[in-house]
Amino acid sequence: MYKTASRYIQHHVENLNYNLNNKSHQRISRQIRDAYTLKNIVKGRLVDEVKGGYIIKILKCRTFCPYSEMYPNKLSTQILNNLENELHEYIIIDIETNSAVVSRKKAAQIQTWKEIHKSLLDGIFIPGIVKNVTEYGAFIDLGGVDGLLHFNNMNKNRSNGREFSANINQVVNVRVINIEQNSKHITLSMLI
Repeated sequence: MYKTASRYIQHHVENLNYNLNNKSHQRISRQIRDAYTLKNIVKGRLVDEVKGGYIIKILKCRTFCPYSEMYPNKLSTQILNNLENELHEYIIIDIETNSAVVSRKKAAQIQTWKEIHKSLLDGIFIPGIVKNVTEYGAFIDLGGVDGLLHFNNMNKNRSNGREFSANINQVVNVRVINIEQNSKHITLSMLI
């Protein structure tokens, strides 16, 4: 590998200088490890798109976010530009010696659950996106967590209780009326 002893010494001196100059990297790694252990949400900025996902800069450290852990999953150019320009919340889901894997989806779900519980307690309406309409109601994405809006809990003024005028991907305002703790099923309503 090394043709001469001087090359061997030069290589190790360069590595030693690199490690001495990057003491802040050790401190940052400790902060990331602490955030991972405590399951804390951290803020980061999208830096680059690579094979299989994105590079997210968190606490001056480059982390990896797989496509499957980004929220929303399919990112348009406009959303990518927004993520590059602003800090967003992530949660560290795996950590190794030299790298960390983060999830925007899980961080969004944690925040959404907090909002859902607050909505249930306060009786306030929250926005959601229509994901699917079925014969018994509509599934609404509340930010990474889906809830069911049953036809019986829609507008009373409809002559036919089985009509739903919203389209898929349309934003609707709903109120959380029940959360089944064991199954985490969320029941929604549009009624006041």
